[in-house]
Amino acid sequence: IIALLQIPFAVINTINMIVLRFEQKNKEFLISVIVFSISLLVLVFVLIDKYKIIGLFYAQLISVIIATIVSTIFVRKYISLSFSVSLIKKSFKYAIPQVPARIGSTANSYANRFMINSFLSTFYLGIFSMALRIGSIILLVHGVFMMAWNQFMFKIIEDPNHKKIFSSIFSMTIPLLFLIVSLVT
Repeated sequence: IIALLQIPFAVINTINMIVLRFEQKNKEFLISVIVFSISLLVLVFVLIDKYKIIGLFYAQLISVIIATIVSTIFVRKYISLSFSVSLIKKSFKYAIPQVPARIGSTANSYANRFMINSFLSTFYLGIFSMALRIGSIILLVHGVFMMAWNQFMFKIIEDPNHKKIFSSIFSMTIPLLFLIVSLVT
């Protein structure tokens, strides 16, 4: 139930973050990401000690609510609450074909845990889940980079010297990425 309560806030926060990126409000976007990350980190350490694993769910719920409030404050001038039946129909027309893919994606994400649990003990399942959490931190950094890079890339393409700019960016990033990948490996 606690995990389900996170869904509407996570959706609203994601939409708010997309609006912030689209409107090029980089500072507000960064503040929202930092507020979410720090509040989650602090709340996990505070609540997991008292409530054990349920504390993790409470921490996630509270931090996504805080992040949603902060991001909504930043985008409030860009949103208006009006309901249009034609817009709702368009939304369902777009979303309904994606439902099987979302179910498949979610099942694929969690099926590995059932496989591990059927062959090994819950101890190994816990280690695997912790490894996924560490990996999700890397995915978070990747997501933030991708959200920033895409907008930057489309602006550069409009520039007549975009090939030179891309060349210089890649010549700086590829050695750095090679070093990071080498260290992680």
